[in-house]
Amino acid sequence: MTVHLFGGSNTRMGAGWTRPYTAAMGDVQNHAIGATSSYTALFRFFSGPNVGPGDVVVWEYALNDREILDRDGLAVDYLLAGVEHLIRLARARGAGFVPVLLTSLPVERGTDRGAYYDDLRRLLSHYGLHPVDVNARLRAERGTDALTPEDYDDDVHYARGPIHATIAKWVAEATASASVPHEVAPLYTGNTRVELVTDFATERFRNSVLDIPVAWDRRTARFSGDGQLLAAFLVSAPLSASAALRVTTPGSPARSRTIATRSIVLQHELRALHLPEGWPVTPRSSARIAQRRLVLWPGPAVEFLRKHRRLPRATECRPALAGLLVARDGDPE
Repeated sequence: MTVHLFGGSNTRMGAGWTRPYTAAMGDVQNHAIGATSSYTALFRFFSGPNVGPGDVVVWEYALNDREILDRDGLAVDYLLAGVEHLIRLARARGAGFVPVLLTSLPVERGTDRGAYYDDLRRLLSHYGLHPVDVNARLRAERGTDALTPEDYDDDVHYARGPIHATIAKWVAEATASASVPHEVAPLYTGNTRVELVTDFATERFRNSVLDIPVAWDRRTARFSGDGQLLAAFLVSAPLSASAALRVTTPGSPARSRTIATRSIVLQHELRALHLPEGWPVTPRSSARIAQRRLVLWPGPAVEFLRKHRRLPRATECRPALAGLLVARDGDPE
């Protein structure tokens, strides 16, 4: 059995809950990417691991999805459709599925935690899945209404120490008894399945986390059939402030959307451009990502020179397209 972790920065960080969890479980592959959503989990599912029968998928993007819901104004149904696609992909591969629910400090301490978690629990129950709801279990054990600021290092990361060990223990127990999601009708995805389009990518991007095909040279991506474009994925450039995805279809108005790509740590980062309305595409459609503008000198550029003591390469000044997530009509996953 191989365990595949998909989650945000709480799952990515080396000193987090995954350290004792990995020590206990053994064969664990960490595909987590911070500061993004469950749609990036779909990208990682298609582009990285070979999930097979008997494996276990651990999903920990609830905190991220809830934060993005507020920040970007996305619809709950759109975010839960991303989760459902991942659940159904795991079921189709014969893999168990363990949902891990984390909660940010502002949401935990707020008077209204919103509809997202309630709707998420109903979705998980529909598939016979029992989440590891960390905050709910901690509140129940302590007999309190909410966790405290001392339980967090910041608004979105849990304090290092006993809480990480507790999370690891609970997730390990859930992994040991993980079940394949029930074969039931979808609630959010309808009669669709998702595919990741990457055949336009002719180069590779590698760092300590990623090893994926990309297109640095503004190549045009084309689609093999009709569908709805749900998200695009790009590798941001340290000195690029924003990029635009442009999709054209003969006979229809062109569509374009901009995404901020500036990195506060001056590194390449995987970013998801969410398209909740679903852009229609056909075999005649084409897509490309284009740099909108560089960051202004002398700010980050001077900082880059000071840090690296060299001029930036071309790939550090423009983003690369890494994948296009398309939903197609037909048999669901």
